[in-house]
Amino acid sequence: MRGRSIRVIGIILVLFVCMFGLSGKGVHVAAQDTAASGDKIYGDYSYQVLSDGNISISKYNGNASEVHVPEMIDGKKVTEIGKD
Repeated sequence: MRGRSIRVIGIILVLFVCMFGLSGKGVHVAAQDTAASGDKIYGDYSYQVLSDGNISISKYNGNASEVHVPEMIDGKKVTEIGKD
């Protein structure tokens, strides 16, 4: 009986990991204001909203060797990438 309980718990844990841990859907990161520079933050990126409503990424704050630049941030198109 105990072996069956352990097996059921194991199956539940595997299903949980498959459903939530490996879904590949990612996590939505909402933009936030930073007090120091006035830039907003989206994940590892600092950005500014341009006068035309598009986005200029001003800085990458992460340490990955390969970076995926988002096409959109908060529903606005990324049209520029800064020098930093």
